Amino acid sequence: MATEEHCSGCAQRHDCKSIYGTLGKAQGPSVVRKVFFVFLFPLMVFLAAIAGLDYFFKERIASAQIRAGVIFILAALAGVASAGLVGWAAPSWRRPSPTDPNRNLQNETTVKDDV
Repeated sequence: MATEEHCSGCAQRHDCKSIYGTLGKAQGPSVVRKVFFVFLFPLMVFLAAIAGLDYFFKERIASAQIRAGVIFILAALAGVASAGLVGWAAPSWRRPSPTDPNRNLQNETTVKDDV
């Protein structure tokens, strides 16, 4: 009932169900590996760095506030570095830029508009 009220002003309310059905049946490569490496890997590196650095600096830095700041900064750097590493190591995951001189032009099709 709430959906009917929400969709009452939409011009495409009759096609909405078929559009989502078509999108749900779309075939394509799995993105689970990409999601893991792009989003979860840097987060896991950040959390592991926090744990490891806390263990390492526990006896070396007496002040808890300074230790927390140093650990956070170093763990954030490790997370950013791991995200950069994933971006550098997996360039095939990105679509080539139209201005990229190294892209393969044989596999691309162009659409020409008849004027």
